[in-house]
Amino acid sequence: MFPGRPTPEVPTGDQNRGAHIFGAVEYEVRIRRSVRPVSPSVEEERSVAGTFDALEKLLRDDLIRIYVHPGFEKDAQSFIDEAAAVIRFYEARFGKYPFQELDIAQMPIGTGYAQAPAGLVQMDGYTYVSKTDLVNLYNANDRTLDIRDNFVPHEIAHEWWGHKAGWGSSRDQWISETFAEYSAALFIEERERQKSGKEGDISGYEDRKDRWGANGRLGHTFKRTGPLWVGNRVGDRRTASIYARGPLVLDMLRQNLGKEVVLKMMYLWCELAAKNEGRVVTEDLELILKKIVPAFDFAECMRLYIKGNAPLPSDPKASKAAGLGQSKF
Repeated sequence: MFPGRPTPEVPTGDQNRGAHIFGAVEYEVRIRRSVRPVSPSVEEERSVAGTFDALEKLLRDDLIRIYVHPGFEKDAQSFIDEAAAVIRFYEARFGKYPFQELDIAQMPIGTGYAQAPAGLVQMDGYTYVSKTDLVNLYNANDRTLDIRDNFVPHEIAHEWWGHKAGWGSSRDQWISETFAEYSAALFIEERERQKSGKEGDISGYEDRKDRWGANGRLGHTFKRTGPLWVGNRVGDRRTASIYARGPLVLDMLRQNLGKEVVLKMMYLWCELAAKNEGRVVTEDLELILKKIVPAFDFAECMRLYIKGNAPLPSDPKASKAAGLGQSKF
């Protein structure tokens, strides 16, 4: 644990926008039938082309639309409400949503993934099926039942991490997925805290964190990850590296420096990106943390856990790794 944990003042963007995060919002809803969303590329056209039912919601000046295949309209409104809540939550912490519109489109069932081009979120068709129907009609397993929480807050987070704040080179692309996944954990933490009404409730965050651990779906173990900085060149270790090891590195900072420090770091990351045409690099993390916590030496963390593949302290192998016993992390 880093001694003398700081409690910095965390910038939260527009304070009014952050108030009553999941409260009622005035909006206009319009129904349109048999529309085809405009896809940003030929490859994505193959994923979303077809006849859709569309539902729209005007959130302040931002328009949220959802496109679902006929027969999947039942939960369309709940998706729009959830997207609005996610946007408000992120805006209060990372700054204004960077686009005027957000389109949410249903891909075919069973595609197994989601993606988020600028202003567009596309998700596996299973995401739009109720849990009851997933069990009764599709014999879904636990992973499929959890698909909505897996995708919705993570993919919307990419409008900040990947678009508002991009990367300078392929070595820095890990930050897009790592920060998006960690942001999703923060959203779920707040959602579950508000459900329980308990101020100190972090069960939602801990549940998400469990997925990153050795026993989780994206389990981090020393043998299944590679250096975050290496990017796609780690091959089949990429998924566990950027979706599990990366968020666990941020969690390590949270445990040592406090949640507020990590939030401020993420906010300043977006601010720095805005000054550099959206491009930032891995080394900027060290510069940002130096501003927030001048006494904190991030260089060792960078060397061991981002540019290197040292086992994290929570990994059982960490206690056996040569030379790591003196690390403060």
